[in-house]
Amino acid sequence: VACAELSVVLKDHGRLNDARTVLQDAIHRSVAHRHHSARLWMALGVVLTSVGDFKLAGRVYGAGVRMFPLDLMIRVNHAQAVASSLGDRAALPLLQKADREASKGGDTALHMRVLMLLVRNYISQDRPNDIATTLNRALSMDPRHREAREMYAKVLEKVRMYDKALVVLRQLREEEPE
Repeated sequence: VACAELSVVLKDHGRLNDARTVLQDAIHRSVAHRHHSARLWMALGVVLTSVGDFKLAGRVYGAGVRMFPLDLMIRVNHAQAVASSLGDRAALPLLQKADREASKGGDTALHMRVLMLLVRNYISQDRPNDIATTLNRALSMDPRHREAREMYAKVLEKVRMYDKALVVLRQLREEEPE
């Protein structure tokens, strides 16, 4: 855990290679001693993502998912890294699995994040029925969720429901703090 914290400090100071080395060494030691930490795998994935090595980050998160199958955050980050390296189509089954896990209960904010990632994925693949279904699920979970409402307005614009989109956008503007 101290190695994960050290890597954050190193990363924040622009020493990404040092952060990566610290984490890789810590993971090798933890594997050798059979003392596994999800934080180490998460931190290494974050560092790899920071340097733009999405393919390796995806592999690290994938290993993390296998070692910590109940850790939803690792699962979500794995899907994002796969989307960055292999595309949205490859990430879709991972996001759908994360959605199934998140819907079992727990962290509502993380579940909303998964739903928003799914909506973006469906938009990129032009899947209107899935977009509508997922946005409706998100808005039923949290009708005040700003990002979900903004996406809803964008979708309404795309399907030429301009009047309804304007109403949603006006409501969002009225809620903005001055």
